[in-house]
Amino acid sequence: MTLLVVINKRKRKVPDTSIRYWQLAALSLLLTSMLYFVPNAQWDSYIAVDKSLLIGALFIYFYLLSVIQGMLLKILPFLSYTHLQQRCLVDFSAMQFIPHMHEFLNKKHGQWLFRLHLLSGLCLILVLLQPASYFVFALAMMLEFCWLLFIMIKTMRLYSSIDKKI
Repeated sequence: MTLLVVINKRKRKVPDTSIRYWQLAALSLLLTSMLYFVPNAQWDSYIAVDKSLLIGALFIYFYLLSVIQGMLLKILPFLSYTHLQQRCLVDFSAMQFIPHMHEFLNKKHGQWLFRLHLLSGLCLILVLLQPASYFVFALAMMLEFCWLLFIMIKTMRLYSSIDKKI
């Protein structure tokens, strides 16, 4: 709960997809912790999903994967930009070729990745309720990770083209 308060009190109020990922991760960790302490007898009488399976899915997908993807959205542009900057220390005139960090990773691409992550997560919960719908989850996950691959390749291509100019 404290993590959510700290995230909401941050000074920089510019909307950021990484922050949304971390908020989702914090909420899911809180929910996972609360579900863990529900007694098994009550769980079995009210909820049709296996408790350990749901908690594991929430923890792995909504917490761990959200943190990892949120960090990737920060790391990809930062490392690309920083490494190119290091290359320009030899020739300062090459700094003109380096794009802004936001050009390495378009904000809209990150927002779409977050939406796909949410869609895949909802499909995961659907699979836990209706196991026959695993194909929908597999398709949503494949779409999410293909989009992540697209973002990574786009960043690498921009990096490579600027690297050649330097």
